[in-house]
Amino acid sequence: FKQKTAYEIRPRDWSSDVGSSDLAVVVADGSGDGAGGAGADAQLAQLGDMGDRPAAGADGVAAHDREVDPPAVHDGVEALGEGPADDDEASGYHLHASLVNKAGRNLFDAPRAKDGLSETAHQFIAGVVEHGPALCGLLNPTVNAYKRIINGGLSPKFANWGHDNRFAMLRISEERGPAARAEIRSGDGSANPYLVASALLAAGLDGIERKLKPPAPVVGNFYEGPEEAFGAPLPTSLGEALDALEGDTRLVDLVGPELVATFLRNKRYELARWEAHQNRLTAWEIEEYAEAL
Repeated sequence: FKQKTAYEIRPRDWSSDVGSSDLAVVVADGSGDGAGGAGADAQLAQLGDMGDRPAAGADGVAAHDREVDPPAVHDGVEALGEGPADDDEASGYHLHASLVNKAGRNLFDAPRAKDGLSETAHQFIAGVVEHGPALCGLLNPTVNAYKRIINGGLSPKFANWGHDNRFAMLRISEERGPAARAEIRSGDGSANPYLVASALLAAGLDGIERKLKPPAPVVGNFYEGPEEAFGAPLPTSLGEALDALEGDTRLVDLVGPELVATFLRNKRYELARWEAHQNRLTAWEIEEYAEAL
């Protein structure tokens, strides 16, 4: 497994101060070779946790969150905030996944295949795409997460896949051989890394078990093409995502009915509190209407 998450830090070069200490923590966690780089916005940096088993990889992300958040918050910034400010890019959680057998061979790689991908890889892709809408409930678990999705940028909006296509929900990297992998790009910076790894594995393995075939890959900026090629729309709110998760009974059974039921109960309580907050008088309303009244 490979994880890559973009963390919001501060509007300065990613390699200075907290950026450098963030990267050091990833490397020091013992969870693989770290990687860093600039994100899609001046306030974003990408930090990579390069390759591990699912649980250990999730441990690395959780440890990074625990170790990096305190100094970042001390400086007035939330390191893992998914939608930090209006009109800014937000933090996503992209998980890079491949399957390896006991002999260490990457099961996604097929050198003789037209696209270099095995049947197993295509089945994995099909499972993740089929469960894409339901996965949003676990991969985008906050009200704020959907501001990242609906406000443009490269955040996926449809359940689809493509070859090295960063508009797609699932991107197949250019690399083949041991580095052949799928990047699932629909996760949010607020997501629980253990639930992300578990749910995506369950979805992909379901595709393998049922021998599913994926739809045709999207090419380029598919938003400029016919809508029927986009794929199923992904939820645009936490309420929609929770309903999609609950309605995907196969994924619920694979992830664990009791776990999902508890998750849904907690998140719907959170959503109810947000909806109650919506009824409060806002600063915008006072500024907009006070003089007229």
